[in-house]
Amino acid sequence: MPAMDYRERLARANAFIEAHLADPITQKEIASAACMSSFHFARVFRATTGQSTMSYVRGRRLAVAVHAMREGDRPLVEIALDVGFDSHQGFIRAFRRTFGLTPGAYRRAGFPLPLQEGIDMADTGPANTPKIPKGPEFRDFDGFLVAGPSIRCSQDSKEGIPILWSEFAPQIDSIPNLTGFVTYGVCSDHASADGSFTYHAAVQVTEAPDNGLDTLKIPASRYAIFTHEGSLDHIADTVGHIFGTWLPASEFEHAGTPDFERYDERFNPDTGIGSFEYWVPIKPRR
Repeated sequence: MPAMDYRERLARANAFIEAHLADPITQKEIASAACMSSFHFARVFRATTGQSTMSYVRGRRLAVAVHAMREGDRPLVEIALDVGFDSHQGFIRAFRRTFGLTPGAYRRAGFPLPLQEGIDMADTGPANTPKIPKGPEFRDFDGFLVAGPSIRCSQDSKEGIPILWSEFAPQIDSIPNLTGFVTYGVCSDHASADGSFTYHAAVQVTEAPDNGLDTLKIPASRYAIFTHEGSLDHIADTVGHIFGTWLPASEFEHAGTPDFERYDERFNPDTGIGSFEYWVPIKPRR
């Protein structure tokens, strides 16, 4: 049987979500339906859809609730429980946070709302054919030290990453103990429960600079190295292929140490176009 493409895995997850909107499902259960770990599923889902798994679930529940409210006069508490909210108040809070008004106010007004309709995750038509990165190439690499600013990211909040790079780039030339001008986007401190992680915009150094930048020791490991070509706009395809297609079907698992993007002269940071490498630490699957 051929290995599942990451879009097939997302389609399985989506089918599970749609079948269990009224149940108290967790991200781990959704990831299991896709035959993936919770952390890697969170990365693939966020990269592909632009939102976190549970935000999507909440949006779908609210959409189903709105459709039910349009169809009749059922009590709001009954609708809330039927679409998976554990209380009427929880439903009201989620509704107000998403749409800016209460369910009761919406029922009285009745104007259109921007609803999260179901996504066809399995759509692999010509316009949606994913770009597959080159690789992998396997390499054993000694540990090294990087320095640069870092932020904590969730799968819902990665907007700070471009800002981090824009503030860090002008400092690079003046960093002491610098080794070359290759830059690294390092993901560390992975939290499997919610897909959160620490992102470092960094350069390699011989020792920690005394200038307030965060430093991180990347340990020696064996890596699977993929080459992304073209625009950063297609990064979702690379992330999806690595963690949603290649890794689950391979004889390896993630080693649990930082993985990173490696940018050299082939990539133009001003245009966001070029080639860069994605290094994934691996170990034999247990």
